[in-house]
Amino acid sequence: MLRKMLFVFIIVVLVATAAFTSMGKELWKPTKPITVIVPWGAGGSTDQITRILAGELEGKLGQKIVIVNQSGGSGSVGSKTALDAKKDGYTWTAGMIGDLGTYAIKGFLDTKMEDWHLYFGVANVDVVSVHPDTPYKTFGDLLQAFKDKPGEIAVATAGETSCGHVGMESIKKYTGIEYKHVTYEGGNPAVIATVRGETEVVPQLACEEVDMIRAKKLRPLAVLDSKALELKGYGMIPPITKWIPEFTPAPLYFG
Repeated sequence: MLRKMLFVFIIVVLVATAAFTSMGKELWKPTKPITVIVPWGAGGSTDQITRILAGELEGKLGQKIVIVNQSGGSGSVGSKTALDAKKDGYTWTAGMIGDLGTYAIKGFLDTKMEDWHLYFGVANVDVVSVHPDTPYKTFGDLLQAFKDKPGEIAVATAGETSCGHVGMESIKKYTGIEYKHVTYEGGNPAVIATVRGETEVVPQLACEEVDMIRAKKLRPLAVLDSKALELKGYGMIPPITKWIPEFTPAPLYFG
């Protein structure tokens, strides 16, 4: 899954670079290092993809790209740092494009799409997984447990408005379940928390969970999509529509 996403990123980088080169004198060439603020904790999907993308861009731009993790406020703290920085092209940020809308709605950050120049894009997908010692063998088992014990089952996410939180709220919308929301400073900490047994469930991005799934430290129950996800080294993860046919998945775009 991660390899597929990185392939998309790299292709976009090469195409974009070729396009900019053809512009001749209009091409912007940095003359000093660029800072990219990842507004989430280290090890999560945004951090992973940004670091690999930065390596590709350094060769094309001829300058060092420095990654700075600044978590907090469901990504809004680091995003605000980038927004408030000098508008000279040397401070970037990375994250889910939809966050720009939710920041304003939630009152986390006064911003709008027009405040940003958006580059690169990749679609990602959530996977609902559980600690292997839990009794939930299928998503149907977990769904029934949510209904039997409303508000008691702990679910780890990267914070309010994160992909995991949005995914759980979508499930709640279709089923009426209640759950105990436990937030962490990024997707990777949320995954690790579930592996350690601090929580029973984690609905984060597939690329954040893949290593723990392959190591059998997480049991994937469903992908929040209408199609099954084939994970190399594990097998097929069934779509959530197997249990919630009316579920309409929304692509999670990052840039």
